[in-house]
Amino acid sequence: MERIHYGEELIEFTLPETWRVVTRGEPRPFASVENEAEEVRRALEYPIGAERLSNLAKGRKNPVIITYDYTRPDNIPKYVVPVILEELNRAGLEDEQITLVMGGGSHVMANDKQIELFYGKELLKRLKVVVHNPDDNLIFIGATPFNTPIFVNNVVVESDLKIAVGWIYPHVKAGYGAGAKTIFPGVMGRETIAIHHAKHSMHPKSRPGILNGNPFREDIEEAAKLVGVDYIVDVVMSAEKRLVRCVAGDLQEAFREGCASYDKVFCVDVPQMVDIVLTSGYPADTHLYQSLKGVVVAAEPIIKDGGTVIHSTPSYNGILEGTYKLFAETQGLLVSQLIALLQKGMRCDPRVAGFYKPEVGLGASTVLLQMLRERLVKVIVVSRDLPKDKLKRMGFGSATSIQEAINLAQNWHKQADVVVLSSGGETMTRLSSS
Repeated sequence: MERIHYGEELIEFTLPETWRVVTRGEPRPFASVENEAEEVRRALEYPIGAERLSNLAKGRKNPVIITYDYTRPDNIPKYVVPVILEELNRAGLEDEQITLVMGGGSHVMANDKQIELFYGKELLKRLKVVVHNPDDNLIFIGATPFNTPIFVNNVVVESDLKIAVGWIYPHVKAGYGAGAKTIFPGVMGRETIAIHHAKHSMHPKSRPGILNGNPFREDIEEAAKLVGVDYIVDVVMSAEKRLVRCVAGDLQEAFREGCASYDKVFCVDVPQMVDIVLTSGYPADTHLYQSLKGVVVAAEPIIKDGGTVIHSTPSYNGILEGTYKLFAETQGLLVSQLIALLQKGMRCDPRVAGFYKPEVGLGASTVLLQMLRERLVKVIVVSRDLPKDKLKRMGFGSATSIQEAINLAQNWHKQADVVVLSSGGETMTRLSSS
């Protein structure tokens, strides 16, 4: 009997006798820390590749603490930022001198309620908050060695101490989230994000889990150097969203140490490419696009051309309009054609104007479209409530149960090598031969 998540629910099912399970992937049990604040204090007391923050902050006038936004776990800033403030206060800085910057890149800007839920009332009593606007209050600071023009939030540019707080997780193009990625796309202009993503998204090393030789990541790190990021505080969390480890210090050294810790929990080694991957959006089932991490990060690296992905998700908020329009309106375009249109300017063609507005990013979208249109992978979305007609127009198959999806897949795969990823939304796969 196999099991897979459908949201919080675990669904049991059986596979055909002619299908062989190669790997069953689950996040590894890993002890979380008992006291989150103490773990952050430990990381700040013993920074990696940098001096202690309280020493670095002496004599500074207007620090910023940059975080991600409400689309990511909201518990992290609540225990990380207060400990950072302890260090800054120790250096002689008053709370009134410090600004919290919510860096959401091209996401829809947070409203007051989302800001309060994300940071909590206690932090908001202490610090002023700036929500990044990708279309306004930007300063041009130059171009990276990749010739990407860098337009950055003005408050960040004008600060004399820049601290980035991040959550390490697998990213479909940047290798991992956090590190320099808190800055880029977090506090970048919309056009900067579009130009960068169009330039690097199709490179063969722009993939989950790859840092070295990945131009998507390397350009982000060059941009962060231009901005002048002084210090990072990044966390690794367990599958239950409990803190496993905090790393602090240098933009690259500390981040890479954190990524190594992440791999010990979430990376699943698979010995070969397979015909079928059963995956899920769990725990990222907010809406369909979010849930597709279980396809583009967990399944894509190990699925054969012409294979089938069965993707289980309740997608609680359905299919957002931007997601639907993007996939429906770009039918018939190859990914290379989409990239060419975006490189000319994201607003010049109505078929690509929907990228980055509001929830659709280029990275995950192009991976999915390449799977569907060029690698000829079938993706069957298993959902009890998502409208089948919309899924069909977007290029997906559909089923209301895992068993129905398996029956469909048997039409194409009488015999098959299979991988089952119960918590696909937080799993990263890697070919063990690579």
